[in-house]
Amino acid sequence: MRKFMTIMLVVLLAAMAVMPAAAQDENNIVAAAERATSFNTLLAAAEAAGLADTLATGGPFTVFAPTDGAFATLLNNLGLSAEELLADTDLLTTVLTYHVVAGEVRAADLLAAIDAGGGVAELETIGGEVLTARLVSLPDAVEEGAEQTFTDAIFLGDAGVSVFLPNISASNGVIHAISGVLLPPSVTGAPAAEEAAAESNTIVDIAATTEGFSTLVAAAEAAGLVEALSGGNLTVFAPTDDAFAAALEALGLTAEELLADTETLTTILTFHVVSGDFSGEDLVSVMTNAGVTELNTLSGEPLAIALEGDSIVLGGGQATVAAADIEADNGIIHVIDGVLLPPSMMMGEEMAEEEMSAEPVSIPETAAAAGGFETLLAAAEAAGLVEALSGGNLTVFAPTDDAFAAALESLGLTAEELLADTETLTAVLSYHVVNGDFSGEDLVSVMTNAGVTELNTLGGAALPIALEGDSIVLGGGQATVVAADIEASNGIIHVIDGVLLPE
Repeated sequence: MRKFMTIMLVVLLAAMAVMPAAAQDENNIVAAAERATSFNTLLAAAEAAGLADTLATGGPFTVFAPTDGAFATLLNNLGLSAEELLADTDLLTTVLTYHVVAGEVRAADLLAAIDAGGGVAELETIGGEVLTARLVSLPDAVEEGAEQTFTDAIFLGDAGVSVFLPNISASNGVIHAISGVLLPPSVTGAPAAEEAAAESNTIVDIAATTEGFSTLVAAAEAAGLVEALSGGNLTVFAPTDDAFAAALEALGLTAEELLADTETLTTILTFHVVSGDFSGEDLVSVMTNAGVTELNTLSGEPLAIALEGDSIVLGGGQATVAAADIEADNGIIHVIDGVLLPPSMMMGEEMAEEEMSAEPVSIPETAAAAGGFETLLAAAEAAGLVEALSGGNLTVFAPTDDAFAAALESLGLTAEELLADTETLTAVLSYHVVNGDFSGEDLVSVMTNAGVTELNTLGGAALPIALEGDSIVLGGGQATVVAADIEASNGIIHVIDGVLLPE
């Protein structure tokens, strides 16, 4: 995680973003980006570079659109102010045209091109430079004891920039929201693709070429995680060979036995990986300033983190960070002196049996037991979403019966009419669900520390989120969290006082 620029920067750039006269079509690329509200810096840059009219009236185009947060990170990393970037029109034009491809290339087209290219698609940008796209398989968060699953994500270039919200349609093309700003080879001085591959410096590359991590590398290969750990934007807590040797002795296992048990291996390794690149300073900051005591790992189980003196201690004392901030192309490595075992493996046999025999309390069951969510439960039943809401690892913003009653009155609908329209029902309900279990503290932390202003919902639409005083406000003011952190076996429920309606 890099420090973001202040909110004042975004406000300043938003004020500078002027809609060109040519942008009369209310659904062109510029208009669509304006409506999305997260691309103010991109629009200001396009205007400053004289590209706004082209994007509004020309095309069709495919635009890979960095968010305001992505631009803020770039400016911070380059040590530039917004004014300096906007004043350098040559640099602006070079960078912006590297984000635009002629023709409408939707996500399905990208996937087909990647497949046809044997794993890599080469896209010629309107700036004349080649932008590469790859498919990277990342581990999903899974329920305790469940089989590890993976989700494919499209990554662009060589700096861990992913497509996180594809297929924002416009009348003259399509926008794909991306997690970072792409810098073309002409700006970075990057070598040709063949040389770049030879000079790869991913997390796996560093571990493989650094003495003392042979067991970790062998374990990643045996678990089929090399590709996942070579892409994305990750923080890896890397046990040394000595740490693995001590863990194997304590578990009464040989290295061969551990490497052969790929399910256990995957569970252990993904418990050492956190999404996002968190430096040692970042970790200390979120603990001391935001009160963070757990990190969400790719295994789906929380990793306890604490500060003891000057040391970062993980897993309730299982390991200590011995060397921090080894930078890789796709994240950061922190060397640790022990192997971290997730809570599911730390339980005694008797506790595990009790846990397995206990009646699961899923999100729908928890809502039913709490009372006050009859309309929500009836809607989930009518939309056929009960099973989906009973599995996975989810955060649900749950409107009360009173919230639904107010929404129905406002829409001029009866409950029966709403329940009969399953297509609308599914769109509305999935707008209330986010993948991953985010506590109220987590939500406040990502807003205040990471500058997050939107959550990706299961329906594909972005849900605006903001902190107003001590309140978490959703959907641009449509609802407020009135009760947080109701825990279920497959996630967390936050009670809200309104029904969220996607655009």
